[in-house]
Amino acid sequence: MKARYTILILFFPFLLNAQDTLSLSACLEEVVENSPRLRDKNLIDEQGQLTLDNIQTNWYPQLMLNGKVSYQSDVVSIESDPASPFTFPAIPHEQYGLNLDMHQTIYDGGFSKQKKEYEKARIASEIQRVDVDLYALKTQVSDIYFSILMLQENRSNMEVALENLKTREKVLLSAVENGVAMDTDMKIISVEVLKVLQSTSELDAARRGAIKVLSVYLGRELEQDIIIESPYLELDTDGLSERPELDLFDLQSATLDAGKNLASSKRLPQVYAFGQAGVGKPGYNMLNDQVDTYFLVGAGLKWHIWDWNNTRREKQIIEKQKLQIENSKELFSMNIQAGLDREIESMEHFSNILSMDDKMLQMRIDITRNAASKLDNGVISATDYVLELNEESLTRIKRSSHKLQLMKSIANYNLLKGTL
Repeated sequence: MKARYTILILFFPFLLNAQDTLSLSACLEEVVENSPRLRDKNLIDEQGQLTLDNIQTNWYPQLMLNGKVSYQSDVVSIESDPASPFTFPAIPHEQYGLNLDMHQTIYDGGFSKQKKEYEKARIASEIQRVDVDLYALKTQVSDIYFSILMLQENRSNMEVALENLKTREKVLLSAVENGVAMDTDMKIISVEVLKVLQSTSELDAARRGAIKVLSVYLGRELEQDIIIESPYLELDTDGLSERPELDLFDLQSATLDAGKNLASSKRLPQVYAFGQAGVGKPGYNMLNDQVDTYFLVGAGLKWHIWDWNNTRREKQIIEKQKLQIENSKELFSMNIQAGLDREIESMEHFSNILSMDDKMLQMRIDITRNAASKLDNGVISATDYVLELNEESLTRIKRSSHKLQLMKSIANYNLLKGTL
């Protein structure tokens, strides 16, 4: 079922000449684009690529240069028979050598591949977390946006009251000059004019402050006469939730799955080649007391056959962490659904109440017009007229409040759904 709400807000006069306008959707998009948090996406992606590059080096030959110089107080010596034609060279007490060692992975049991998959899943999860934080920012800015709309609407209502009072003031001024009205009535109206101007000034100050706050989030200075547009919002109650938190839960679960595969790969055999080349005294031949060069090549196998069930327990821990994520996702979905139901009820409530507001306002306008006519003819006092005018103003304010509450409920619904 699709429901569509169109609500228009009356803007006070000085806004009508403004050049710049700002809609709710454009405002939220701009806030996200200006947020410093958005820049973290590139940073996370760049960090992740560096990590993946490091993992790739597991397949590159690992070279290490090492050297040593030593002096031994005792060495192995072999005494030969003086009559024998053979003599054994003495092993030198001074030993030194410079070696270049090489290690080359041939097969790592899929560890590097699974490590890459794990890092890719982790990176995607971290980037999605940025989207979650940015979406939370939308809710804050939406509140500011609607607070400005409320200030504008209230000022518009003040303008209507001020116009009525100004009209009565002119009529009474003429009547007082002609001696058909009391000066007291004129002063009562003048006081009410000042009250309205005072309230208007307070509303303007509050609006200026809210505009400055919004400017901070947008990263640009907004003109004070900018038009904050009444949002045109469509409500789709059939679509699935598009909240970024749901994707984050899925990505976190995928990261844990990759972690399980990574844990399994640690148990698989690894094959590698190694080699050494160097120069030293002595070399591999300990009986040669001359500087010698040497080299060695070979292959090796590592296999962690038994780890006392560490891998199995690690997988069990991961499974329990996945269950926690599923529970969090379920709770989040429950809270979202509860919020959506609450906003639906709120929309129905304010839609019904607005129809009554319209009827009451029209009757109040008629009552105020009748009171104005009586005041002009000297039938009632200015105090009586002001009471009726204030009732009309109060009705207007309530209607404006209900209208904006309906509009905000629609916006809240779309924010909860993830479509705004």
